[in-house]
Amino acid sequence: QIRKLDNVKSAYVCSEYLAPEAVASEGEFAPNMYATSEIFGSAQTWHSLGYTGQGMTVAVLDTGLDIDHPSFVDAPANPRLTLADIESVLTELNAYILFNETSAIPLEAEDLYYNEKVPFGFNYVDCGLDITHDYDQQGDHGSHVAGTVAANRLDTTPVVGVAPDAQIIVMKLFGQNGGAFTDDILAAIEDCILMNIDVINMSLGAPAGFTEDSVLVQEVFGRILENDMMLAIAAGNIPSTALGNALGTDLNYTSDPDNGIVNSPSTYLGSTSVASMENTHVMMNYFTVGDAKIPYVDVNFTFPKLEGTYEYVMVPGFGRVEDYEGLDVHGKVAVVSRGGGDNVTFMVKQENAFNNGAVALVVYNNTDSNYLSMYDGGFLPNVFISQADGAKMAAAATDGVGIINILPITAETGVPSMNAGEMSSFSAWGVPSDLQLMPDVSAPGGNIYSATQDGTYGTM
Repeated sequence: QIRKLDNVKSAYVCSEYLAPEAVASEGEFAPNMYATSEIFGSAQTWHSLGYTGQGMTVAVLDTGLDIDHPSFVDAPANPRLTLADIESVLTELNAYILFNETSAIPLEAEDLYYNEKVPFGFNYVDCGLDITHDYDQQGDHGSHVAGTVAANRLDTTPVVGVAPDAQIIVMKLFGQNGGAFTDDILAAIEDCILMNIDVINMSLGAPAGFTEDSVLVQEVFGRILENDMMLAIAAGNIPSTALGNALGTDLNYTSDPDNGIVNSPSTYLGSTSVASMENTHVMMNYFTVGDAKIPYVDVNFTFPKLEGTYEYVMVPGFGRVEDYEGLDVHGKVAVVSRGGGDNVTFMVKQENAFNNGAVALVVYNNTDSNYLSMYDGGFLPNVFISQADGAKMAAAATDGVGIINILPITAETGVPSMNAGEMSSFSAWGVPSDLQLMPDVSAPGGNIYSATQDGTYGTM
């Protein structure tokens, strides 16, 4: 009925895509840029070939940007997009049209131009000029992506973008009005075409995507192919159609092998669908025992709240009730081994440590394998460390008792990843409905250390 109305060129059903963190349920697939240059060969590209992103523009369609973050302050040499460029297309921009429809104050080019590093920023979902993370609950994923793309090189952090001299175009699609909606995505893409942006990045989507949408949506995405632009879209953070199935296996029946769950709009015309591979290193919080740094996994980040020096006790066995006999762990940190069977789960280990007066629990692995995430049972702060680091703590103890120094959450160190270069377990794959091979390429997306809110850095 709407399509039949006079003056209506086209109409389509507007999709709403989840924010990256929302897709990442319960932190397991949560949305790091530390050490990825080792995989990319970024350093060789910078130094040997001189390609640093200079003269290039990258639009990040996401949750916005921490505009005052130190990693986005320095101006690139010879920036391509200028205030005059914005001025020349101002009245044609969707940002201009949307703002003037909802505001009594006319929009000027100076309102969209922040500085030479960020020459354009607009909040499409709220039709406003706030492109930060300060006034909504959509998270700082946009800053994290922008840091991965083009964070400046600083002496104070290992974080540097793969193209540190590129300009960042901030197009906020998630805000107070939710997001991201199809109409805002199309508006932002059309503005990118008007400003002749080189690269568009979208880390959003809906699983099990189709390859076609309405004629209008296809038309806008098709213009990307005509304008020599690169549109990179995440393949998705859900690995399988069988994830969370009733069997508990996360695997398909052999009689139903269809596993395709790549996100739209990465499946659309003009898009490059990007899968995730694991980084070479993981940036992790750590505590110290003597001179040794002991990295750990802490699901709920409760361990650093105990900041200070404590005694720790190496509890023999697996942390059963009887393993504490003759030990004094009151006010101390209990250290136990992973394992012991179904009767000594992580939660049981916590409960037994708590009942014996421990202030925290450290569980070390009983195999030379990956770090694990332990469920926080609510008894006391608990963390997981490697088998090798458990041996270090045992060696540093005298008669089973040693000294542990718990550091604040900002203390982080790089640890080699046991899955370096492998595909991320969360990454989506599999052909869409028209049997195209998807995704198109892969790049580091697991354990990336990059810029986060309030001038900080963190792993996603």
